[in-house]
Amino acid sequence: MVTKGDNFLFFTIYLCGFGLMIVLTIAGNILVIMAVSLEKKLQNATNYFLMSLAIADMLLAVLPTACIDNP
Repeated sequence: MVTKGDNFLFFTIYLCGFGLMIVLTIAGNILVIMAVSLEKKLQNATNYFLMSLAIADMLLAVLPTACIDNP
């Protein structure tokens, strides 16, 4: 039988997992953007495409919060 305390624990772990995923995604993409922006050797067409993917991924990193609000 699932109690209210078990449900709270599951929800807390669920939120911490999503929060960690969001923070790591944003931090990793910021590192990619900074590396391509600041290092002259990395500034070529391929890496600009990679940087645009990192920007798009960073903007979508907050999307899981919509899943939490609307189960």
